[in-house]
Amino acid sequence: MSYPTRAPELRTITIETTKFRWRFFQKEVGSKLGVYGPDSGRQPLIVLFAGWQDSWTVHSAPSEGEPNISTTIGPKFVSQAIAFGLANGWQPEQIKSPFYVDYQGDKFSLRGTA
Repeated sequence: MSYPTRAPELRTITIETTKFRWRFFQKEVGSKLGVYGPDSGRQPLIVLFAGWQDSWTVHSAPSEGEPNISTTIGPKFVSQAIAFGLANGWQPEQIKSPFYVDYQGDKFSLRGTA
């Protein structure tokens, strides 16, 4: 199954010859990045930002030990997330449950492995 021709909420990025779609789900606390392979209905890559707070909507300092990320969520970051996911077992062409990754302290880790 393919994506709708017009999916304005999803941005496109091509890595080598594979087209991926991605979206940043911004929340006051606990934002996440969703990355999807060439076909919809397959295993998504979900990057969770533990403790990250949107500085535009949360007016208090982040909790100690949970600093805001110091990176921009754009194509460069998404390509790094894709590379990490693929190197660690993400299979975007398979029908599976989401592949979760944590991003904290400017580094990726598999969910639950700090």
